Amino acid sequence: GTLQLANALELQAGSVLNIQINSALSNSLVDVLGTVELEGLLSITLGSGFTALASDSFVILRGESITGQFANTTGNVFHTSEGRFDVVYGSDTVTLTNFTVPEPGSFGLVAATLGISAFSRRRKHG
Repeated sequence: GTLQLANALELQAGSVLNIQINSALSNSLVDVLGTVELEGLLSITLGSGFTALASDSFVILRGESITGQFANTTGNVFHTSEGRFDVVYGSDTVTLTNFTVPEPGSFGLVAATLGISAFSRRRKHG
């Protein structure tokens, strides 16, 4: 659904914008009739059974003007447990695009790397 705010929105450090995407045609949208300042965090949840496609595009935030970025979008990329989105910061919108699911082998590689790192830290302390 759409949440419309009549004034400016300032997402300070520590604040979280929760976005739900249920289908290619149904996602949360925050529509601000004033300016938007971003410093907080972005949280995205995909609806049960829904997998976004690379061709899908979701406008999640709209305002008169938008400055700043979400603190947890490194290199304009946001990672979910299901995959990753590119985050496009426009002058008056924030849009999620280009959803990709990691290849199955990449999860194993990340897990193995984390396991090796934890093992070597444990050996140094033990």
